[in-house]
Amino acid sequence: MPVIAVGKLDDPLLAATAVKDGMCDMIALARQFLCDPYWASKVREGRLEEIVHCNYCNACHTAQQRGVDLRCTQNLNLCGEPVYKRIRQGRRR
Repeated sequence: MPVIAVGKLDDPLLAATAVKDGMCDMIALARQFLCDPYWASKVREGRLEEIVHCNYCNACHTAQQRGVDLRCTQNLNLCGEPVYKRIRQGRRR
């Protein structure tokens, strides 16, 4: 049965070690991709120093629970396009 590891495995070296050592078969990332949507590309290209890491503030989780646009303290552009589009149209929400 495949094992998917979840939770705070946004460090590419830690994630790769977990898979390589057989601790899991796959890594699941959610908040990390909200924080840095280019995470996978940066890892693939070896640009690890450019990764914007999630600080686990739960702003995205809180927004989701409240039913409002997702927010991220590390990625201020998250869900920004729909907000800016509504503002241009004279609507806030």
